[in-house]
Amino acid sequence: MNQPVADHHTPHWRRQAALYLDLIRWNRPAGWLLLLWPSLSALWLAAGGFPGWHLLTVFVLGTVLMRSAGCCINDVADREFDKHVKRTAKRPVTSGALSVRQALGAGALLALCAFALVLTTNAVTVAWSFVALAVTLAYPYAKRFIAMPQAVLGVAFSFGIPMAFAAVQGGPLTWSGLWQAVPPLAWGLLFFNAFWVLAYDTEYAMVDRDDDLRIGMKTSAITLGRYDVAGVMVFYAVYLLGTLWLLHDQGLGWPQWFSIEIAGVQALWHLGMIYRRDRDACFRAFRMNHWLGATVFAGIAGGLWLKALTSCCDCNSIGWRVQVVAKLDAALLRGLQRSVDQVGQTVGLHAADGRISGAAFGRDFVAQYRQRFGAAACQFCGTDKGANCQLVGLLGAQPHANPGADHGLDEIKHISRPRARDGGDRV
Repeated sequence: MNQPVADHHTPHWRRQAALYLDLIRWNRPAGWLLLLWPSLSALWLAAGGFPGWHLLTVFVLGTVLMRSAGCCINDVADREFDKHVKRTAKRPVTSGALSVRQALGAGALLALCAFALVLTTNAVTVAWSFVALAVTLAYPYAKRFIAMPQAVLGVAFSFGIPMAFAAVQGGPLTWSGLWQAVPPLAWGLLFFNAFWVLAYDTEYAMVDRDDDLRIGMKTSAITLGRYDVAGVMVFYAVYLLGTLWLLHDQGLGWPQWFSIEIAGVQALWHLGMIYRRDRDACFRAFRMNHWLGATVFAGIAGGLWLKALTSCCDCNSIGWRVQVVAKLDAALLRGLQRSVDQVGQTVGLHAADGRISGAAFGRDFVAQYRQRFGAAACQFCGTDKGANCQLVGLLGAQPHANPGADHGLDEIKHISRPRARDGGDRV
């Protein structure tokens, strides 16, 4: 798991640089990506779309820096335990290649660089950053006392969410100003995102369960026992369904639904990897989780883009954009069916009356998706007038005789795809 240290023929500065890079897990970007996607989702939601290059740079670089600082702190706190765990025994601090002082110095320097980035935002964000730092420092020691320390990690890994809202909204540096800058939506996102952290870090803990039991470390994998796999899937479900419920009134439309359902397919894929509890498979499932976070972010960003693009249906210049969306929809649904086919065949889904083939499951899944979104409602404005005028049959809805009548878009009639007589059309 760790990079080998260069031999004695390598220059000293290169050996030291390799050790520090190993300390911050530079060759394993999955860790900071797991932190990044929730922060970017919150940033987009708070800004109502692209937040600007300044805030994007601050949160991307800040995430990388703070994750790296957290690795330094964690390795120092766990150095005595890590000696007894096969996967971590060769870490720089544990093996003695770097001293505690060197690791703490690197962590402090990285944290100061991240703090310098935060200083370019506003006073409210700076204040919340101290809370985030406190939670980050608490996590390594939570493993000694809390049965499910991953819950503490969930808060630490999700704290970019309230900070993103604070960075966008700002406000006075007062007690009320601090809370007004972070609306209930942000705290709800943090709460449900913590369940995603529980899911993927339980997969991570399943890798080291035998070693952790021997040294007396507390983890969610140990606490859940034989219900660990079921627990992981429940955590995924709470995260995905909770996020979907929380954002239902944000006007994100079909991109959000689509991304949540693709993320659900990924969760089923993870089930196929972890249900035998093989160490390597569990670790692979953990490392692949950043794709699930990227999928949810894509749905949020895509929904906000489409919402801004079509915020008023009387715009006469969006015909070409509608064509792009329609074609994108068809391509995505074809990809979704192929993915579901593969998952159904890999995991081996069952029904009460026997085995469900992957292909049959895929067709049924897509048919239900089309049925859900094929109702006579305007996919763009979301208003009642869409019931009388289907702007475009993006997901198989039957268009009005003159789809541009209420919107001034006669040129896009040819894009509509009528729904098949059996209630759904083929992908």
